[in-house]
Amino acid sequence: VEQSVSQALLDLEANSDLSSALRGLYFVGAEEVVIRDDKVAVVIHIPFPQQKIYHKIQGRLVRELEKKLSGKHVIFLAKRRILSKPTRHSRNLSKQKRPRSRTLTAVHESI
Repeated sequence: VEQSVSQALLDLEANSDLSSALRGLYFVGAEEVVIRDDKVAVVIHIPFPQQKIYHKIQGRLVRELEKKLSGKHVIFLAKRRILSKPTRHSRNLSKQKRPRSRTLTAVHESI
């Protein structure tokens, strides 16, 4: 599934009006989800910081990807990261404070 999505995005980047918008964008993963017996959707996981950029071109991008992926529904999901609570024995190699947006509570509230 990921191969077909990456190939479709590469084709769109090469020869469409979305090429300038797609240039720096990437996705983390893709999977097929069966909705009903006859319906299949492709869920594309994108990084959370790129969610606003994807949202701007989402209408055109979904239409083009549905054409390329033989009529399957296309859904974009932002992949959020939860960092564990720092403890005395945890190895915090970056020595930075954990951002509020990466806490368990903040991620679950934003979903």
